[in-house]
Amino acid sequence: MTRRRRTAEAAKNEILEIAEQLLLASGPESVRLEAIARDMGVSHPTILHHFGSIEGVLNALHERVSRKIREDFLGLLSANASQEDRVRAISASLKELARPEKGRLLAWLVATGRDPFPPVEEQGMAKVLDALKSNSEAANSPNFTNVLLLAVLAMLGEALVGDAVRARLGPEDSVPDRAQFRSWLMEVLGRELAGR
Repeated sequence: MTRRRRTAEAAKNEILEIAEQLLLASGPESVRLEAIARDMGVSHPTILHHFGSIEGVLNALHERVSRKIREDFLGLLSANASQEDRVRAISASLKELARPEKGRLLAWLVATGRDPFPPVEEQGMAKVLDALKSNSEAANSPNFTNVLLLAVLAMLGEALVGDAVRARLGPEDSVPDRAQFRSWLMEVLGRELAGR
């Protein structure tokens, strides 16, 4: 096997890309040092050199994915974005938050005592809230922050237990699926952002 030279940053990025592919394919339990090393063509001590442990890999992966979602979201909420574009951006971000794969990772992080979000010092949600407020006539509404909080918590709940709750609400044809629920939630959020 020919060794490929990588910078430390390139190696870390490749490790995280492979870990993300494994995570999306089969959940957090599939993200193992041996699997990452095999797919990358290195030994598992190489992974340990960069992250210290599999927990380090998973934490870095989640922070990276969370930051990317936040940055993409903030980019879509630019001052030039229309109300419709902002609602579309929020919907896409909430859809990403509601993915069951993300729910498995969130559950694992929370169950092991880790904060599932990027460091609080970054004030990521505050940046999102500020961007939403700067582009909305409803910025001074007392419910504005509550509606955003409801949307984020609803989608995290959807990721964690949405299917289980839905199965217990009654026959499948009488319970909204993920897309229908998110659509309804976006209508509520859209009305609040429009100041109605």
